[in-house]
Amino acid sequence: MVDVITVTVRTGGGIGGQMRVQPTRMQVVEGTTVAGLLDQLKEATGQDLTRPYILVAVNGRRVSEEESRTWTLKDGDVVSVVAATAGG
Repeated sequence: MVDVITVTVRTGGGIGGQMRVQPTRMQVVEGTTVAGLLDQLKEATGQDLTRPYILVAVNGRRVSEEESRTWTLKDGDVVSVVAATAGG
């Protein structure tokens, strides 16, 4: 049996068609990394989530691209994924 955890994913800045940050609860397999979650989001939204065009944070702490490959998510984590926007 595969164990799953629930994380809250906050997307915005145009990701998934949402300009405002919108929270969504997702179930992922225990042991999923931040990079793995981003792959799932890319598949679900059909959008390019390539850095440096997105900002990723877990529980308010920014996660670098390198860290995202080894950072394992825990039940209850809040992951923010926001696309960079330009304007002035």
